[in-house]
Amino acid sequence: MLKRKMEDKLVNWLNSKRKTAFILKGIRQSGKSYLIDNVLDARDCLKVKIDLLDNPLVANAITNAVNSEYIEALIETFIPENPTNKEIIIFIDEAQKAQEIFTFIKYLVDRNKYRYILSGSLLGISLSKVLSIPLGYAELETMYPLDFQEFLLANNISNETIKQLQTYYDNQSEVPEYLHLKMLNLFSIYTAIGGLPRVVEEYLIYKDYNKTNEILSYINGLFVYDISQYADNNSDKLAIMDIYDLIPGELNQENKRFMLKSVKQRKRFEQLQNNFGWLMNAGVSISAYICEEPIYPLKRTIARNLFKLYLADTGLLVYRFSKTLSREILLQNENINYGSVYENIIAQELNCKGYEMYYYNNKKNGEVDFIIEQNSEVIPIEVKSGKSYHIHRALNNLLNQYNIKKGVVFSHGNISKKENIIYLPIYMVMFF
Repeated sequence: MLKRKMEDKLVNWLNSKRKTAFILKGIRQSGKSYLIDNVLDARDCLKVKIDLLDNPLVANAITNAVNSEYIEALIETFIPENPTNKEIIIFIDEAQKAQEIFTFIKYLVDRNKYRYILSGSLLGISLSKVLSIPLGYAELETMYPLDFQEFLLANNISNETIKQLQTYYDNQSEVPEYLHLKMLNLFSIYTAIGGLPRVVEEYLIYKDYNKTNEILSYINGLFVYDISQYADNNSDKLAIMDIYDLIPGELNQENKRFMLKSVKQRKRFEQLQNNFGWLMNAGVSISAYICEEPIYPLKRTIARNLFKLYLADTGLLVYRFSKTLSREILLQNENINYGSVYENIIAQELNCKGYEMYYYNNKKNGEVDFIIEQNSEVIPIEVKSGKSYHIHRALNNLLNQYNIKKGVVFSHGNISKKENIIYLPIYMVMFF
């Protein structure tokens, strides 16, 4: 079993005895059900699992339920007639099939008869449609693909080595060359295959990129299926599918901004806004909005109709660019432009750390890849895939014009600092 950070959060919730439900959302194949099953199976409890995808009649009954007593009675039909004295954990999987369960969760938790865990691949969509989730009765967590630190653990890099890397990061001191090169090599593999658990496990066993591409093709098909099944109407389905198809190509453009005119179905942003929102709520895409001025708080100067879209998993992006690109990345082919792929990885890592992402683009000053807020300060971030990573005119302009305390550049280079710019190896985004 791959070591996931979410395991600690789930175990802490189980041990805390808090009077809440644990709700785990995340994209398909991110490992939600697998993690919950394994944690509960290893625990001294009675697990009662109800998969609503396998039980459509139950999903329909919950959808049409008039009160929580009815839902609880329905759930109790899955509990053995003579249960043990162990704690009973109700695990409702694919909960998006009956989103009304969230309306009643307060009352189910309040009765304190059972503890509830809910998960599903499109819960972000379902939860956006629920009028209210009672505060204090639900702990909402998001499962992402493996981040780079989890990927290192999967590749038998010890916690001690990771802690040592953290020390170099904290002290802003150079990483020993042998370790730096080893991390860059592992980062290349991570770039090529991404962090979806099934893909990572396949790579660890076979080291065969044809096999990992087959799985990525299957998962891509699942995302397409979800759009066809869960989008509200045919018009929305066509628009969402078009946007999803366009993301790799739009990222490969010079400015990487998503161009609304590329969408076939509609032209105006107001007509497409909900379709973009669908992909973001589903967790399939990650957004970075333009900010007109890098001044805290950044939300004050953003334009909602100007943004970049990234995919939730870089391996999926690489696969959709080209079925042979993963091999070229591992061979470190210098003729390939890694800019969009590396940007996607940074977006993926910042997203799973909870950052809201922005970017800056001005005809006079140029473009800065990312801008985030950290401890009430604005931090601009540049991502460089080539050797000339010390050249960053737009970043310099931004720091000087707005008197920003520091900027960060991620690249293949080692740790260094020049004036108010910190240069970090790209793999150290895991500590950022």
